[in-house]
Amino acid sequence: MTYDMELRRREERGREKGREEGRAEGRAEGRAEGRAEGQAEGRTEGRLEVLKSLAAAGLLSLKDAAAAAGMTEARFKQIAGL
Repeated sequence: MTYDMELRRREERGREKGREEGRAEGRAEGRAEGRAEGQAEGRTEGRLEVLKSLAAAGLLSLKDAAAAAGMTEARFKQIAGL
């Protein structure tokens, strides 16, 4: 094997190793991003459930529940099924 062939082989191995490391880093970032989005979505859904329960029980007015949810009373009623 000539020096040039060996050099090309090593360069290709280096590029492949770099690609694999990049893919692994991308997957890790994607999982972390997905986890963060899921947690935020879960908190939002949980907050709406609490507001819905309080409004349904009469412990919180629809107006106050809607304001806490950042929406109109009509939209809150629609989402909460009240």
